[in-house]
Amino acid sequence: MFFNAIMTLSFRNGLLTLLLVLAGTAGIFFTYSAFIAGSDFGWKSTFPAQEAVSFWFLRSPATEIPIAPLLWQLLVLMPLVFVSLFYLRLLYRKTNSPELFFLSFFVFSLMGEGLRVLQLFYLLNDQSYFWSLVLTRLVWIFRLFGLFMAFSASLFGLEFTYQKLGNFVGMALGLAVFLGANLTFQTTVLDSTGLYAPGDERGLLLIFLFLSLLTLANFVFSTLAKKRPHGLGQMGSVILLLAASQTAYFGAVWAGLLLIPGVALMGRKVQDAYF
Repeated sequence: MFFNAIMTLSFRNGLLTLLLVLAGTAGIFFTYSAFIAGSDFGWKSTFPAQEAVSFWFLRSPATEIPIAPLLWQLLVLMPLVFVSLFYLRLLYRKTNSPELFFLSFFVFSLMGEGLRVLQLFYLLNDQSYFWSLVLTRLVWIFRLFGLFMAFSASLFGLEFTYQKLGNFVGMALGLAVFLGANLTFQTTVLDSTGLYAPGDERGLLLIFLFLSLLTLANFVFSTLAKKRPHGLGQMGSVILLLAASQTAYFGAVWAGLLLIPGVALMGRKVQDAYF
């Protein structure tokens, strides 16, 4: 049993190390691509869009959207995702906290936003819509996967005893890919995030609201029913992390800055709980 426990921890640590390597590689690539897009197309250039997105149903008609806010958002977000992931990786080695394990995947999922910079090259070079649609689906797969990981973290906040955490990751990834591959998009409507507009935006909103609220409810329940004094602090951290993801989805340049207090608070509360 001791050998199995060591092997399990080694697998999880290896998985998070791989995640960190992938985040670093992707972060460098997307950051470089953002600089290339700015220099090739001009930082003051625009791309064609039919809708300006503020938040889910808050949309307005648009014709041309500047590329600078998208590029600057990625230049801020990509390094902060990597740094946050590196910090969570160090904490996990000290605590073996399942919450940190799953939240690391949640933070990593924000790397998917970097795919939107590749969308600019297809849009501004008048390439086939097929690859633009593939990129749109990939971005939403990352978003759904991250949400499932946040929900998984809240389950283990309830002292869920299942040990094969990798199975949770695999199931969440499979479900995110299945949903992302079957989402409908309006392939004639580009919005200001650089993606095709979802065909069932209300359905997506309900999914995000349901899982986000259920995640937060689990942390509240773990604090009150399980008498975990650090549960509310962890819930506050998850609120900040969910806010970072949501504002990143809709193009806020400062979205990545919310990762700093969110990850710092989570790290402090996890250390209080495990030490």
